Formats: sequence, structure tokens, C-alpha cells
Amino acid sequence: MLKKRKLPPLNSLKAFEAAARTRSVKLASEELSVSASAVSQQIKTLEQWMGFRLLKRGPNSFTLTDKGERYLQQLTVLFDKLDIETAKVIHNFKKTKLRVSTLQSFAAEWLSPRIKSFRETYPEIQLELLTSDYLADLASEEIDLAIRYGPGGYKGVNEEKLMDEMIGPACHPDLLKSGNVLSDYTLLRDSGGPEGIKLTLERWLNKTTEGPGNREDSIAFSDTHLLINAARQGQGVMLGRSVLIADDIRQGTLVPVMTDWQQSPFSYYLVHSDIRGLSETAKYFRRWLLKEVEKFEAQLPASLAVPD
Repeated sequence: MLKKRKLPPLNSLKAFEAAARTRSVKLASEELSVSASAVSQQIKTLEQWMGFRLLKRGPNSFTLTDKGERYLQQLTVLFDKLDIETAKVIHNFKKTKLRVSTLQSFAAEWLSPRIKSFRETYPEIQLELLTSDYLADLASEEIDLAIRYGPGGYKGVNEEKLMDEMIGPACHPDLLKSGNVLSDYTLLRDSGGPEGIKLTLERWLNKTTEGPGNREDSIAFSDTHLLINAARQGQGVMLGRSVLIADDIRQGTLVPVMTDWQQSPFSYYLVHSDIRGLSETAKYFRRWLLKEVEKFEAQLPASLAVPD
């Protein structure tokens, strides 16, 4: 049976998707190797074909209409899938591999609950998550992307900041019902991670309270994931990190002990080797990850939001 598809012009679709994704006609023109005026004209052609506007145009910029935003989300995925399927045909239908290195705590508390949506969107990509608290050699270990937590300025890589975070004491809500002061609780200490990026509750308490932060009544954990689980079980007070426990705060399994949380001196960075460059599958993961970060930050409780 003949199947007649009603599809818009391909060049118009490519122009709109590139401009909408990058939020720039100029960047779209560079990506597509055409002039900016050609990109603009192709988008107008697409709007005429569809019968409604996809962009709200201003003097020097544009925003997407609601329909334009919804169309972009589907269009980018379709183009990515077409790219992957084409590569599979060329390379004899082999699955495309993607190796991503990240911190154990970030993988367990933030990335793992969200990775299902990436797998559903890109089932053709064979994802391998490598977890370690130490910096991997991306080039020699053939790692496509890494998510790092620290001060930035890493050598031998291209880096892009993903998000900042807030820090402050947090615990199970039942602990606060006792009426005790902060210094009465057992301290849950993080003893793991590379030197230089440790965030200890004792150090934070010494800076922000009058109570002693270095006490015998404490439990030390070399694994941040175990530390957070201990706090969930009501074993004591931990130095909460907003990126790792925001879901717990929303669900009520953990609560801030104090309202005046401070911005962490460290941030999350997405990096890749400046020798190997960024593979196509890595670009898909990056786009997906940035969208997830955007959604996560939009849903953050006001008390955990990083100040502008």
C-alpha cells in the first residue's frame, strides 16, 4: 500500500531545529554552513507551510511560541535518532557506545533516577557509567564525558559548568521534634572524596555557629551515598548538598535544620578531553543532560536555590 506522508521541507526543519536549539540564528547558520538570512527564510517557509508561528521575533532576538517549544523537543530527538540509525547502517548496525565517568554520589542520588529518560529517548546508545571519586584520564581511558565536582579549571579538558549548589545541615524530620539544639545531634561526617573538595559539617558549623564542630559524637562515612542514607534513617545531622538531596527535601524524607544555607565553593562541571573531542553520541547526552539540569533547577525549593 502506498503511504503518502505530509512532511514539511527538510531544509526548513533543519533550519528551525538548529536555530531553536541554539537560540541563535547566527549559530544555526554556522552549524548548517549557510547564511543567517537563509536560515531566517527557511524558518518563515516552515511557518507558512504549517500555518502558524513557531517564533516570537524581537528586534535582535527571538523566543519560541508554545507550539514551537513542543515541536523543537520532538524534532531534536527525531534528528538525533536519524543520525544514529544512519551511523548504524554505515557501521553494520553496531550499537553506538558512550562512556560517562562521574562521582559515585552524583550517579546514585541525581543521575541514576533520571537516566531512564535518556535510555528511552536513545535506546540505540549503549551507555556505560563509570563511577569514581577521583579524576579519570579521559583520553587514555577512552571516556567520552565526565561529570566532575570541584572548583573548575581542570587541565587537559574542555569544561562546561552544569550547576552550582547550596550547602547546610539537614536531617530526618523526626529529629527536629526532640527540641534539641544542633550541637546535641550526632554528626554524620563525609570523610571520602579527593583532598581539596571535602565538605565537612564540622568545618561548616565552626564558620556559622558558636557550637563546637569537632566532637566525639560522630560517624564518618567514606561514601556520600551511605552518609545520605544514614541521614534518611534518622541517625544524625549531615551537611546537606542541595543537588544530592533536593528530591528528599521535596518528598519530606529530609529537612533543612537551618534556613540560612550557603553556596558551596564547588560546582558540577561537564568535561571532555581536548584531545579526543566530542563524539556525536556525547553531544546527544550533553543536550539531554542540560535539559534535565534545567528542569531540576526550575523545581528546586526556594530555600535550596542558588542566589543570582
